[in-house]
Formats: sequence, structure tokens, C-alpha cells
Amino acid sequence: MMDQIHRLQDEIEYNLNQINHATDEKQCTCGQVVPVGARFCPVCGKPFIEIERREEL
Repeated sequence: MMDQIHRLQDEIEYNLNQINHATDEKQCTCGQVVPVGARFCPVCGKPFIEIERREEL
């Protein structure tokens, strides 16, 4: 029974991530859902570190 609960929790987390991706949102570790372009969480202030790729010509 516990294995089934863990699988369902994993499935719920996966589905929530898919929903957030489809709606251009991301979730902070504190649980707040923010726009994908946000640099800081408006609730806890955690910065979202984005690694910018530089392409060399």
C-alpha cells in the first residue's frame, strides 16, 4: 500500500510540474508558484539562479 502511495505522490508531482511548464510558471522551494521569468520569489525572497549560455561563433 505504501509503494502505491509513493507512486501516486510521484505522479502528482510530475503532473503539477507539467501544468506549471505549460502555463509558463515555476514553483519555488517554499511552494509559491511564480511566473517563469521571475528572478526572486515574492514570498520568501529566494533568488532563482539562471545560467545563461553563451554561444561562441
